[in-house]
Amino acid sequence: MRVLITEKIHESGPQLLTLKGFEVICKFGMSVAELTTEIADVDALIVRSRVQVSREIMMLGKELKVIGMHGIGLDHIDLEAARELGITVLNVTDGNLDSTAELAVSLMLSVARKIVPANNDVKNGSWNTNHFIGTQLKGKTLGIIALGKIGARVAKICSAIGMDVVAFDPYCSAEIASDLKVTLINLDDLVAKADVITVHAPLTSQTKYLIADEEIDKMKNGVIIINAARGGILSEAAVYRGLKNGKIGGMGLDVLEEEPVNKNCDLLQFDNVVITPHIGARTNEAQVYVSQAISEKIANFLLETSSLT
Repeated sequence: MRVLITEKIHESGPQLLTLKGFEVICKFGMSVAELTTEIADVDALIVRSRVQVSREIMMLGKELKVIGMHGIGLDHIDLEAARELGITVLNVTDGNLDSTAELAVSLMLSVARKIVPANNDVKNGSWNTNHFIGTQLKGKTLGIIALGKIGARVAKICSAIGMDVVAFDPYCSAEIASDLKVTLINLDDLVAKADVITVHAPLTSQTKYLIADEEIDKMKNGVIIINAARGGILSEAAVYRGLKNGKIGGMGLDVLEEEPVNKNCDLLQFDNVVITPHIGARTNEAQVYVSQAISEKIANFLLETSSLT
């Protein structure tokens, strides 16, 4: 059986598949046309976040039985089409947990303490001690949008810092929130109350532009916004306006609506915006774990289904 891997993952995953007797084809950076050719006779497909797996792609995979996502988010895979075509979709829900949560908190601290512009200023030969007066996070209110595994980890870290934590998550139980010492509130109350807002929701039709002009207008002046989830949950046009008029005091973004970032992206002009290239999962530990985990899931699925036929 053949497994096609379309984006680079840690070598331990492909090695695991090879040891289990699968033919592994690693082809990175393919065009859509190239993918439509390669997909024709493979049993499994492993992707990360860049490759869009459409209905058309799946229909061309005549032998395709399973798609593996190297990570959590599935917004780039047509799940409805997969269900209709009988293709199983697997992901790894816990491998990037700590790495992404730690990056979100790192962005929070970086923006609050103006670390990036201060660093750049020093490297340019200056020493402007009074120019980079930041904001202390202890005693501030953190608003978490989506209190899943990553949001919960962020809550624990920020509670330890001394922040008061509130969250909006219609799917989270009061019990779980209570255990985390988090107060559940609605979105309108969260955006009005929080000094820092961090997003950890999946991108769906319900969360698309969840934060736009109306929500930003309700926020505190100088609010800090962090997004290490998915581009498109924040309206970049709206946050641009919020940054321009000073309503938003700073942002930390690991994800954008268009990736890689367009050099003309309006958000690049602001010193109080820190942007990283979708590196939430990019730690050595997470890369090894997720590569092995998704490869193991794919192998087990294919072996089990083949034994049934």
